[in-house]
Amino acid sequence: MFYPNTYLIMEVAHQSQVKNVDVCEDDIHMGYEPQSELELIEPGKPSLERLVGTLCGKAALHQFKKGDLVAVCLRHRGYTDNGELVNHIIIEDIKFVKDLDYLYL
Repeated sequence: MFYPNTYLIMEVAHQSQVKNVDVCEDDIHMGYEPQSELELIEPGKPSLERLVGTLCGKAALHQFKKGDLVAVCLRHRGYTDNGELVNHIIIEDIKFVKDLDYLYL
């Protein structure tokens, strides 16, 4: 479970290529926005558990590198698609972390 305005310190494992995605709301075409997927793991340890979140807008245009430390604020959206439960994680905010000793969010 994710809590609003709570940041997690994560390490970037991979970022997908940026795609322009059609954005619609209630059957109204709102235009296109850049999106990319960011794969994150717990920092400092090899982890089999990976979290994949969607970066939207300007944040998706920035290219993160493997090993970058970031602080992320996440939003979870669950819905049913053709009878299957889908969990979608959206990265609401992302910040580079340079020094964990002096981290203020």
